Amino acid sequence: MKQSHPLLKRYDRRSILHSIDVFIFSEVIARLKGELPPQTDLALRRRTMRKYLGSSVAYIGEAHACYMMRSRLGWFVKGLPHNSRFRESIKRVASQVEAEALIDAYFEFLKKMPIIFAWPNSPP
Repeated sequence: MKQSHPLLKRYDRRSILHSIDVFIFSEVIARLKGELPPQTDLALRRRTMRKYLGSSVAYIGEAHACYMMRSRLGWFVKGLPHNSRFRESIKRVASQVEAEALIDAYFEFLKKMPIIFAWPNSPP
């Protein structure tokens, strides 16, 4: 029987993975310098998602990568408006083209939103 990490005994693996902030390293570096964490703009999130998807498809193949992206793309939209709709839409993604279309549609929707929203971890 495989031994798991002590933290994984106390917490469900999914709860740990869902708390991941994909831009944490830039935040940590800023905090170590005594600065406010940088705001991650929508364009950077979109580019990063598409690059991560493309790299994953190239490395492990489209079918397996798309299966993985069903949960992982949701990490990139953490804290953004209507992210639950996006996460729901990617649960059945089956191709890179379909995933890219969903990413683009979500970010186009956000661009057209009349509501101004606060970025995660932004100062009040």
